[in-house]
Amino acid sequence: MSLIVEVVRSGFVESTHQARMLTVDARGVPVETRGAVHVPSSPRSSMKPLQALGMLRNGLPLEGELLALACASHSGEAFHVDGVRMILDGAGLDESALLCPEDHPFDRTSTEFGRVYMNCSGKHAAMLATCVLNDWPLATYLEPAHPLQRAIRQTVEDLTGERVAASGVDGCGAPLFFVSMLGVTKAFRAFPLAAEDSYERRIFDAMRTYPEWTSGTDRAEAKLMRAIPGLMLKAGAEAFEAFAFEDGRAGTVKIEDGSQRARVPVRVAALRSLGLDAPELAELARPPLLGGGRPVGELRIR
Repeated sequence: MSLIVEVVRSGFVESTHQARMLTVDARGVPVETRGAVHVPSSPRSSMKPLQALGMLRNGLPLEGELLALACASHSGEAFHVDGVRMILDGAGLDESALLCPEDHPFDRTSTEFGRVYMNCSGKHAAMLATCVLNDWPLATYLEPAHPLQRAIRQTVEDLTGERVAASGVDGCGAPLFFVSMLGVTKAFRAFPLAAEDSYERRIFDAMRTYPEWTSGTDRAEAKLMRAIPGLMLKAGAEAFEAFAFEDGRAGTVKIEDGSQRARVPVRVAALRSLGLDAPELAELARPPLLGGGRPVGELRIR
């Protein structure tokens, strides 16, 4: 049975959202299973650590902040944009090589606009750098038949232990691979449990050490990773996300209708089911619903 998130206003349940959730303990044994976690899902940007792994396996030399940026859905802050340009410059390219859409930063009051501000530009810059290293075509790097995308697909299948059920096009134009939440949870566990000198561990360490580079200074994902040291968390569009802790505890969440407001309470429930908690989670667990500028209700899990 799915989790139900209730939107309560003035004592009445105004709306509901359904959610799937899977969490496993340090041994990989399921702790909480809600909804159809075995059916193919669209993990969206939660797959970026796996995409980055495919690039590292093919020679991408990034480390630290820039590797975290390659896994990012960033906010387009100045340091993100500078980092994207550094990755491109290291490959002898500029932002004209990017094939992601033009966009504004997350701060919609900004007048800046361009491909480098798009939240996936770090991943795209890393993809281009990988192509340069392997002498692969640049103009077609987003095509499913491109050597880079074939390598990433193989990495996804290696880590999830599943064949890709279907493929599509993500919002940034890159191939999108559909796998189950079971598979994504298994894949995320592989990062903290890998050997210290492995590519997987390099990604895990970069993301948890530089969480602002994977999202943004004021983003909930970064604040949560700072609040729970040892946590790697990656959110994706349509309210999908996946996480892993340094001892192998891991999980995935999907809000069925893609609602962003329901994501955070379910995220907190998933973490708490595994004993992962911090004071910062208390205010996230039941966010207030406002009326006339004051709290008149809340979101709660039934």
